[in-house]
Amino acid sequence: MEDDPSPDVCGLVWVRGAGYVKAWADARDAAEEMNLVLVSLGVQARELRAVAATDEAGFGLVRFKGSPDAVRKLASLLRKGDDRPPIPDSWW
Repeated sequence: MEDDPSPDVCGLVWVRGAGYVKAWADARDAAEEMNLVLVSLGVQARELRAVAATDEAGFGLVRFKGSPDAVRKLASLLRKGDDRPPIPDSWW
């Protein structure tokens, strides 16, 4: 997977006074924490990783970047570690 710039940045309008840097830094810290967990579960960064971003209002976001198969692998790992009833195949 290449580290290309996010297409979300194109055409984005920045809002004066929004705390983009602080929000992004918080999202980056959360993404780094999630990436450590992913690696500990056997999910390699080239397969799936958490990526920090901000939205147009300046709120921090953490997105997953990876293949659908890697997301399914993570979902399977999360289900195995959870003793609650299984998640339905469709929740929407």
